[in-house]
Amino acid sequence: MLGGVALLAASVVPAAAPTTPAGTEEALPEPPMSPSTAPSNLSPSSPEMTPEPSPRPMPTPSDVPAPEVPPRPTQKQVERTSKPSYPDNLNGWVAEAVDVMRTRGIPGSAAAIHVAIEHESGGDPDATNYDDLNARAKNNSRGLMQVVPTTFRAYHVPGTSWDITDPVANICAACAYAADTYGSIDNVVATRCGGKCWKGY
Repeated sequence: MLGGVALLAASVVPAAAPTTPAGTEEALPEPPMSPSTAPSNLSPSSPEMTPEPSPRPMPTPSDVPAPEVPPRPTQKQVERTSKPSYPDNLNGWVAEAVDVMRTRGIPGSAAAIHVAIEHESGGDPDATNYDDLNARAKNNSRGLMQVVPTTFRAYHVPGTSWDITDPVANICAACAYAADTYGSIDNVVATRCGGKCWKGY
């Protein structure tokens, strides 16, 4: 039996260890990365390890543009936009003059003013009288209502032009004078037969 055991032991040859080619070293597997050693710009939950977007910076007050504030209108612009529009003709001049007179407490109707203008200037705002006593005294009556310069200055209505030939200023000054002297321009027309027996006032 011993000879049989020896023979069996001799027949069992140990397996040879795997050999590697000369000059090479066996590559060792790399240890798995822990979350602490993983790159900070990779998402551990994503299999593709895509970079995380960086947060947008919050704007500071200096970065936010201030809202545009429209400029405030000047006093002249306010007056221009709030002032009614009148046609630049005889009807428009009379209508504007009546409105100005109403704000100043000066009586006078548009109908009476039209009658006076028809007899005094024929509707010409540049009409000048060179034939009466005022003309010889170099105080010519002028404008739609034929007002002399001294009367125009004395009865000039604030807010109107200082140009005696300005239609609105001329009408207002004449009606202010008529109101002070006769009660109103309507009284002037009435005492002249509604214009049929017109004479200077």
